[in-house]
Amino acid sequence: MNLVDRWDPDRVLIEDAASGKPLFDELFFDDRRRYERIKPDKDKETRLQSACAPVEEGKVKLPIDAPWLVAFKRELQSFPRGRNDDQVDSVSQFLNWSKGLGFYRVLGGVHQINIDCRERSRERVRRR
Repeated sequence: MNLVDRWDPDRVLIEDAASGKPLFDELFFDDRRRYERIKPDKDKETRLQSACAPVEEGKVKLPIDAPWLVAFKRELQSFPRGRNDDQVDSVSQFLNWSKGLGFYRVLGGVHQINIDCRERSRERVRRR
């Protein structure tokens, strides 16, 4: 909750498993639009493999001077044999979520990308 207060994100993704279920239920009443339930499918390794395409395409940027970067990279590189995997799972869930409509929902309806997308859809319908 401290991180939500500090960074004021548009979306907070919460895994719909284990401790995430009661957490989501508790938070849902506070701000139902900010929190989104993510249902994990398959195992962590498979989820990470399916999330790698944007990384390999150079679409994922990390700040080179972030104090957490060394530990983050170490965890990613040691997966699945490393001791910790929470950040790996979090990143893979976010990347898989953002491949779908999640990215566009976060931008909001008035963002230029979404406006352009709606206009292209209308153009396709008019041509039919």
